[in-house]
Amino acid sequence: MLKSKLCLTTCAVLALSVPALAEKPMAKATADLVNASGNMIGTVTAMEATKGTILKVEAGKLPEGWHALHVHMVGDCSDNGEGFKLSGGHVNPHNDKHGYQNSLGYEVGDLPNVYAHEDGTVKAEMHSRMLKISEHLLDKDGAALVMHENPDDMKTQPIGGAGKRIACAAFNKGN
Repeated sequence: MLKSKLCLTTCAVLALSVPALAEKPMAKATADLVNASGNMIGTVTAMEATKGTILKVEAGKLPEGWHALHVHMVGDCSDNGEGFKLSGGHVNPHNDKHGYQNSLGYEVGDLPNVYAHEDGTVKAEMHSRMLKISEHLLDKDGAALVMHENPDDMKTQPIGGAGKRIACAAFNKGN
């Protein structure tokens, strides 16, 4: 009986003296989604996950149908009238091929398609295991989430037949 009381007391003291493991705060960044006219049409929020990043897209005033989403290398959407070319190409640090259905792998910047409803709204949430907020979205020149006019066929090089860029959200260290 004395042994069990001693263990209970010792175990309780040890449990109280071990500091709780503090969870590291998860990174989060939000960017305004603008259309080709430069008008804000929604937001994109990136939230760090245990492995990778969760992206939440909420937008309106889009043409009905499926649209490709890609993460581009530079956080610059200021050339909206010229088709968001300043955002560069897809984030692709390993020189992989484009598309989830490509047997040679896919790029870090590849994301699933989203659907704009008849009223022009999109509400989507997706996970990218390879995309990292600090390494890809908020690096020295940021990154941009770009929406295209067509869906991505997930295999055609270099952008899956996605067509022109119709919306862009710039991520930079300030957001």
